[in-house]
Amino acid sequence: MKYYLECRQCGKSFTKELVSDQSQPCPNCDSVDWCICVMETLEIPMPGIKLKGKMKETDQKRPTIEFEGGHDLYRESGKWNKKKRLIDRKEDKYEEIITDSQTGEVIHHCEEKLTEHQGHGSAKTAKRKP
Repeated sequence: MKYYLECRQCGKSFTKELVSDQSQPCPNCDSVDWCICVMETLEIPMPGIKLKGKMKETDQKRPTIEFEGGHDLYRESGKWNKKKRLIDRKEDKYEEIITDSQTGEVIHHCEEKLTEHQGHGSAKTAKRKP
């Protein structure tokens, strides 16, 4: 949390170091009418964006390319992180990158041929009851 002093007379802002106490006059206008301002950054996870594209020449039912990006709840850590996923069927490419939204550290990175991307998400084989 950051805070600073603001002169109510002229509106000029000063860090606490420049004005050691509120009884000192403003260096800009000599007023002693101070306001203490508190600043806190709050990050709210935003829904992502999903894009799908098909080529007109093909009669494929599935999109040729898909992109998904935005904030996502990462199950392993229980934290909201940034996720980017690209599925390119024409180029046979799958890429997924999950980064920590606070530090920018890459948590998960998968880049492989789409035809080799098996056993993940909806591609997992369902276990049947005997």
